[in-house]
Amino acid sequence: MTRAEAVERLRVWAQRAQHEAAQADTRASMLQWQAQSQALTAVANFVASQDPQTPDDVVYRLVVADRARSLSEWAAREGGEAADFYAGAVAGYDLAITTIRDMSGRVWPRVDAHSG
Repeated sequence: MTRAEAVERLRVWAQRAQHEAAQADTRASMLQWQAQSQALTAVANFVASQDPQTPDDVVYRLVVADRARSLSEWAAREGGEAADFYAGAVAGYDLAITTIRDMSGRVWPRVDAHSG
């Protein structure tokens, strides 16, 4: 998959997540879907803005770092709307990471503290 294809896929998923947010039955679900849409859109815009000479692994690691920040924010919350929002953002980044690692046909190693 090319970067352009990955960007298009991320944008389609972001639109779908926004649709789900509009149809959500609860505020918590709405916040999660909105955050997922925002994360997918942010990654799509970031990937689209990268110089073609920027290696895919650099792009991947920067997105993983953004996910780690959202994960830290989520972990710092005791619940409530902020936790719902960051949970959705992490879900969006997880989907985005799965997509962008396919750009070069390679699978990158996990960069989570728990995987050592």
